[in-house]
Amino acid sequence: MGKLTRRRTRTRAQAIGKKGPTSSQNDKDLNSMELMSETQHEFKVPDPPKTALGNPFGGAKIDMSTLRTKLTTTDDDEDRMSFISKGSISKGKDQMKKKDKMKLRRERWLEKVETIQQSKKRRKDKMKRLKTPVVGDLEPMMSALPELSEIIQMSREAGKRADKRRQALGSQSKKNTLKAKQRQKLLNEERERFQQVLQHTAFKTNPFATINRHLSLKIQQENDPGES
Repeated sequence: MGKLTRRRTRTRAQAIGKKGPTSSQNDKDLNSMELMSETQHEFKVPDPPKTALGNPFGGAKIDMSTLRTKLTTTDDDEDRMSFISKGSISKGKDQMKKKDKMKLRRERWLEKVETIQQSKKRRKDKMKRLKTPVVGDLEPMMSALPELSEIIQMSREAGKRADKRRQALGSQSKKNTLKAKQRQKLLNEERERFQQVLQHTAFKTNPFATINRHLSLKIQQENDPGES
């Protein structure tokens, strides 16, 4: 025996606090809609008049000869229009190929690996040198280096020589220093000798030759003190 089916209808509850439209209101709305449709068929609504808002230059009289047909541009506008970015320049001929980029990247990577390996090798060699003790015959090095007593003796001898040199210079400076009376006496003698030279006949005839001869004889006496 087959199953009997029954059609169900869904009903929605009205909102709380709101009342549904009554039959009288529905009739009024239908009547108003019918009247509006009839009036639209009978009377055609005219188009709105064109005002100045639609065409702002409608009533104006413009002379076309006075209009400027070409806009003037300033230097800033030209610079702005002729601006070329770095990306547009490097986008063309300077752009590298993918193969060249990969090759360059590989070379840099190999250089980095090589530097790391060299630093590791240097560190390893340093640790190896620190661990290995110094082995060998140190006698030649010990014999080549002077002893402490020899160094002290050499320093004492150098100090004695310096003292003797200082004393000799002091005695010589004392001998060379003259008193005021002695300096005045020597100055008077030199003045008298200078006046005698000026009055000499050889100096009057040829002064340059006389001075030259006197200087040569003086130098010869200083070089050969035993002959004088």
